[in-house]
Amino acid sequence: MNRRTARNIRWTATAVWAAFVAWLWTLEHSAVLAHLNATLDPREKSAILAAAFTPQKFFWMRLGATAAMVLPWMLPAPSLRYPFELVAKTQETWRGLSPAQRTLFAGLMVVWAVRNAVFVSLFPITMDEANVYTTFVRRGPALIACYYPIPSNHVFHTMTVWATDVFLDGVWAVRLTAWAATGATGAVLFLWTARRSGAKAAFLTAGTFLFSFGPTLYGVLGRGYAFLAFFSLLVFYAETTNRKTLSVTAAALGLWTAPVFVYVVAAAALVFRRPWRMVVAVACAAALYMPIFIAGGNLTGFYPPSTLAQQLAHLPDYLPYVAEFLSPLRLPPEYRWASVATFGTWAGAVLLAAFARGSGVWERSAARFSLVILALMLLPVVQPPDKAYIVWTAPAALALARFRQWRCFAPALWAAASVAFVPVFRYWYAPDIAAYEKFKSMTQTSVYVADNDAEYLTFSFYAPKGTTVVFNPKNPQPSL
Repeated sequence: MNRRTARNIRWTATAVWAAFVAWLWTLEHSAVLAHLNATLDPREKSAILAAAFTPQKFFWMRLGATAAMVLPWMLPAPSLRYPFELVAKTQETWRGLSPAQRTLFAGLMVVWAVRNAVFVSLFPITMDEANVYTTFVRRGPALIACYYPIPSNHVFHTMTVWATDVFLDGVWAVRLTAWAATGATGAVLFLWTARRSGAKAAFLTAGTFLFSFGPTLYGVLGRGYAFLAFFSLLVFYAETTNRKTLSVTAAALGLWTAPVFVYVVAAAALVFRRPWRMVVAVACAAALYMPIFIAGGNLTGFYPPSTLAQQLAHLPDYLPYVAEFLSPLRLPPEYRWASVATFGTWAGAVLLAAFARGSGVWERSAARFSLVILALMLLPVVQPPDKAYIVWTAPAALALARFRQWRCFAPALWAAASVAFVPVFRYWYAPDIAAYEKFKSMTQTSVYVADNDAEYLTFSFYAPKGTTVVFNPKNPQPSL
């Protein structure tokens, strides 16, 4: 890329951002306040209007957006080549595959895409997804960027859902970007592994990731966890290939998706010994979160730390809980031991890849990176929810390239995991499915009455425009 092209890219980015900033400065504080009063649920008004949108805070938000116009000029010119280099290397890797290997890749991705598309269409919206959609997506990017009353607002992911909601309706508007992010992670795993270890190893690594329970679940549900897996893979790729800007960008966007990505950032700093890159990534993420900080949002108070004694006492229940989520074959609760055993096999293989002879340099690096992530998340400080551990899956799948001889047994495991996913999903999301079935059985009306939180959020998502959803006054006060 020559200097003229780099300059044109910078001027284009500056012009687009300047147009947004100009629009932002035309807004009056009173108009924003009126918009919030018109769109926010009455239960939320007091929380956000009291602290988030005072005239002083609104001024600082606009001033920060104006200052951000210098960012395209701070990027080094080589970093602007990364997208073009990525396309070129992908094309080079694709040309290097034989027709049989291309067929293997295409077959794997098509089977996964069709399977997950069926799951997306088959399962109704869940309470968490409906909460994200009704609380954030419907209200636009400005509110998404500065309103954080609950940790369900995975800001980067929520922004992508808002963008797809402009063109799509229904469950695909909410779930398309998570489905695409999971597929992109699997494709990158296959192509990168094929380039380094051959198509047989690539088939095993990509398939293990795509068909494991965690990536399957969050390749179906419209939440930000699929992006966490994608960004954890990008951070590993950038660090092993020494691409500074890509590493910082991926880490910052991962943190902007969910603060729990800090475990990946810390692991990258420890394993690759380039802590200043991660410091810069944290600073960039803090800048992206600045509207939330100014608005008084709390990113850390949802999972308060407990004492060491409490952590250790809870550990016997917590470890199987995490192992079930990370299992390549999660079965219904009565077969919990089998789910834990399959995860143990995967974790044992990663441990072997990290320290045993015969592992390649990058396989060993992937294994150690994933083990450090796991160790940090299990530290007795805060016990993250099981879904946060999805950041472990992509680098752990990469480590399996050393065991390419296992590929013959993998498809049977993936088929069993796909069959088992349906009853497991129906078990864990039974209230959400029941709420959807109740909505379908109701006669269309102008007012829908919900008996619980799941029904309220489900009805709010599926109810036609112009209708109202209320709680049944005869029931106890809901938790929402």
